[in-house]
Amino acid sequence: MNAEKRKALEEAVTALIEDSDAPTIFAALEGVLALVRKGIPVFLTERPAVLNPLVALATDDFPAYERVLDLIERKRSERNLPPLVSEDDARRAYMRDFMAVKRDRQRRLVELWNSLRSEHDRIRGTARMEFERRHAARWIDEKNRRETARRETLGRRLTADERRELTEQLWRDVDYELDSLEEFVRDEMRKPIHARSKSGFTFIVGKI
Repeated sequence: MNAEKRKALEEAVTALIEDSDAPTIFAALEGVLALVRKGIPVFLTERPAVLNPLVALATDDFPAYERVLDLIERKRSERNLPPLVSEDDARRAYMRDFMAVKRDRQRRLVELWNSLRSEHDRIRGTARMEFERRHAARWIDEKNRRETARRETLGRRLTADERRELTEQLWRDVDYELDSLEEFVRDEMRKPIHARSKSGFTFIVGKI
């Protein structure tokens, strides 16, 4: 990062620490990032434009962006300023993201599961909804189990970052499970359809 970009990033950080309207311009930043994640190339204008270096950072190196946000929140806390995002807003965003990722995994699971079945025997409609519900329930139960275990170990409520860390690990485990299912499906697809197994795969994340 050259000196000019570093200076611009420092000004963005300072704005989110010292600006009296920091929560508002941060909300504008979050809105732009939501569009950028969808592939829409947009930037902030007018007063929030000072935060455009954070848009670039989030696009190029999201973990670094999250570290900068952690620094900003620590500095605000040291000054007895409220967090940029309230606990309720953070929890709503966390659950919204969780549900979106869950739907993506459900779709992949159904596609893989139906690959083992003949066209007339594929799960659709109510059967598909029930299949998705059962598997989503085991993921959510596992998420809750892991969060409870971590709270009991720490003896306190979890921070947003700690919940995010547990959730990211859960989805890594689910993705590993789905990758394993995909390998199982490939092996079964080499067999005649009447010889393919519909129950030979063991799910490992939570209990079905």
